Amino acid sequence: MKDEWTKEYLEYEKETILDQISDELEAMSMNDFSNLVEKYDLGIEEIDQIFWSLREKLYEERKK
Repeated sequence: MKDEWTKEYLEYEKETILDQISDELEAMSMNDFSNLVEKYDLGIEEIDQIFWSLREKLYEERKK
């Protein structure tokens, strides 16, 4: 019984912390987010490409 409670508590604790981290990531500036992606070597090139592609799309949309 105690092991099941401990397992559930640890899962709840993990989800709580992950939700907090999600909130922190959502509130970050693009620059801070990109720096973290680069720090952990998670493919900054892909993030950069998405950024520049989105910039071009928004430009095209706004010049119409």
